[in-house]
Amino acid sequence: MLILSAFALPKFQHRPFMVLIQPTNDNGLGSESAGNVLQVWSVTTERFVRRLGIVSEEVMQKLLAVLIICIDYSPEATTD
Repeated sequence: MLILSAFALPKFQHRPFMVLIQPTNDNGLGSESAGNVLQVWSVTTERFVRRLGIVSEEVMQKLLAVLIICIDYSPEATTD
């Protein structure tokens, strides 16, 4: 389970590591927010009591794309 912190906009709208997330019935957000890929946490699912919402596949793909850019990931890179 990955957790991304979400912040209200427009304060963070010009930050390339932030991904806009519009409120929907599925994600449970009450206002426009942004996922910050510089604050990704890995936590055990046992810590969760109930699900508040879920982001769409489209938002997850955008978050992944921004994260890949931020960490300069290249699948062709080798470690020697």
